[in-house]
Amino acid sequence: MGDLISIIIPCYNVEKYLKKCIDSVLNQTYKNIEIILIDDGSTDKTKIICDEYFRQNNNIIQVFHNDNHGVSYSRNFGIMKSNGKYIMFVDSDDFIDKDYVENMYNCLKNAEADLVYSNHVLDYGLKTTQIHVPKELLYNDDISFPKCINVFFSSYIFSSSCKMLIKKEILLTNNIKFDETMKYGEDMKFSFMTYCKSKCTRFLNNAGYHYFINFTSASHSNEFNKKIKNCNDNLKLYQYMYDELTLNKIDFDYILFNDAILKNLNGILNAMIRINSKYDYKSILSLYKDYLTHFNYTKSKLGIRLKIEILLIKKNFKLYKIMASFKGILIKIIKQ
Repeated sequence: MGDLISIIIPCYNVEKYLKKCIDSVLNQTYKNIEIILIDDGSTDKTKIICDEYFRQNNNIIQVFHNDNHGVSYSRNFGIMKSNGKYIMFVDSDDFIDKDYVENMYNCLKNAEADLVYSNHVLDYGLKTTQIHVPKELLYNDDISFPKCINVFFSSYIFSSSCKMLIKKEILLTNNIKFDETMKYGEDMKFSFMTYCKSKCTRFLNNAGYHYFINFTSASHSNEFNKKIKNCNDNLKLYQYMYDELTLNKIDFDYILFNDAILKNLNGILNAMIRINSKYDYKSILSLYKDYLTHFNYTKSKLGIRLKIEILLIKKNFKLYKIMASFKGILIKIIKQ
């Protein structure tokens, strides 16, 4: 039997998805696990479902019912309550393949690593899209910080704390926690801090983690609204990474770094327009244009489509808004 792995699942109003998530974790081929369910003040049947699973599996499952503090608080709480040598996070509306934990653990142990990342599948219900690990991470024996820091900026692999298996000692020794003041980007900040402190990191191109996306649900709309409302957290995140890299005199690709910021700001504007948000886009547009004054995007490594979108945002936002709205309509048609 291998080492104990603590799988932390924050839960908030996910009665529709929670059973599938928990069942996928219970059915793992790797058996030495504990499941920590943290109900973050849910108002639906999430609390009841958590308690049902605890009664049936109290040798494996811990359940905690807290007031609503947000996902970062819940994850930090889960780390504090965990007993495992290793930590894994699963979002309560996602699910994992039955051999996912075993594959992650074997990859970590074989390399004597502190940290393993996997790729993942975006699950739209009727359609799925696999997000691959970049080749330079798969076929490189020297991929710990800071050798592949430039890939960090451009890869979705690092964007979430899920899809990671972490030696808990790394978190405790370096006091790594989720930033509870951030509403957006807290995942990537946690991932960045953990990657920086890992002495040995490996990447697994095994898409056993399924990230569920529901474009029609209120929860997904709220995620978009959160992303828009807290766009300053996005810049706060990149400022933090920039400060850490410059403080530690780490060489990195400044153009690639700025490209990542532009992609995120562009995503915020796209999301706002697609859902006809009530938030005032002018404030974000001002932020975007202010950023462009400090960076020559024409020299960036972005694709031609994004460069055209940036040019429209800067020169003719009304036309850009029409194009983004049309794109939103097409997405809705495709997903139906």
